[in-house]
Amino acid sequence: MQALVDKAHVQPHFVQNRCLHKDSWDEAVRNLCNKLGIHYQGFWLLTGNRHFLQNNYVTNIAQRHGKTPEQVLMRFVTQGLGLLALTGTGSSTHMLQDLEIAQMAFNLSMDEVEQLHSIPPPRFTAQDPVEVTFQNRLGKDVELFWVKPDNKEHIFTSLIHRGGTSVTNTYHSHEFVARVDNQTVLHWRADRQRNPKQQVSIDGGLQVEFKNTGTTNLHVHWVDEATNKEIPQGVLFPGNFVKRDTFLNHKFTIRNDQGALIHTWKAAPRTAGEQQVYVQEQLEL
Repeated sequence: MQALVDKAHVQPHFVQNRCLHKDSWDEAVRNLCNKLGIHYQGFWLLTGNRHFLQNNYVTNIAQRHGKTPEQVLMRFVTQGLGLLALTGTGSSTHMLQDLEIAQMAFNLSMDEVEQLHSIPPPRFTAQDPVEVTFQNRLGKDVELFWVKPDNKEHIFTSLIHRGGTSVTNTYHSHEFVARVDNQTVLHWRADRQRNPKQQVSIDGGLQVEFKNTGTTNLHVHWVDEATNKEIPQGVLFPGNFVKRDTFLNHKFTIRNDQGALIHTWKAAPRTAGEQQVYVQEQLEL
């Protein structure tokens, strides 16, 4: 761009570029535009920054204003970064939401803008490719679905026969669901930080993390459903956690020091990756 403005007889008035949190919101190009009086127009604002939409600051601000996380992001880049937002959508609802931003239907406070500025950029985004090999270790054929990021629609990807594999080219943060007889047996999210090439075993296994958010000791037990016997798995001290490898439909109980039942949990792939279970004892005042 610097070479262009140095040699061009007609100076550019607008610059359109991918504007990614990962690249400090294209700061170098935006600064040059500001210096030369060129209008900067950012695109890929939603597609390339989906991690930003899931940040607690963004979701809390959205709830406070009664807006969507996407609207908060759009208002942040227009108000907090001073750029023009390019958007394209086939949804009339999304277009009306975008128009609210163009019409400045709501403003972020200075504290909110600072909070959004403080969100650290990720190492990888949905632009970074991941090659994943799914291996079916179950005794039945498995249907694999890609979860569409914008509306969570499940798109059929492949049928993996028992003992077979499926190699899929995807991107960081993209999600997949595996089903057997319409039952979900895996919910997996690509994480480029682990490896650009990954292997996923579809075997009904998952990892659970129990975390004690209360102020009293709690005890984790695995329930042997054949005998209904509870097998101790560890003590949950206040503020601490216990991690365990388990399988779908396995049952756990959480009890206090006196043996009273506090919580019952059954393993199911409701979310991608590690399952997190937050528990605490409700004390009577």
